[in-house]
Amino acid sequence: MIKDRVVTNQFKDRRKGPDFWKRFIPTMLIICWVLIWVSWTFVYLAMPQHKTIVDLHYDFAPRAYWDISLIDKAFITMNAMLLASVLGLMVNFFRHRRKTDKISRTLIFMLILSVGGIGFLFYRFLS
Repeated sequence: MIKDRVVTNQFKDRRKGPDFWKRFIPTMLIICWVLIWVSWTFVYLAMPQHKTIVDLHYDFAPRAYWDISLIDKAFITMNAMLLASVLGLMVNFFRHRRKTDKISRTLIFMLILSVGGIGFLFYRFLS
């Protein structure tokens, strides 16, 4: 005769924390934030310079035009940010299986910022 047995969990939980794909999304967020600051720095440095007291004293002529080479670098970094945010969102959508998994709003924000920045730079300077 078979006796009624209470089945307990006989398997060990071998997970040692989040896997590669779970850590991939915050890594993409950090990369996107770094790229947005780099691209903003390029745009800031590419802007025409304003006269300061030092310029007037030493007769320096500040640059009165946009530096297109820095704008090109900002365009490249915004494209890299677009690629990183799309990659992170793709992993986020495919990883979205549990109730606790959420779509990263920051990656969506970075996607919108990068598309807007690419469009602005393209139509303002590169067309």
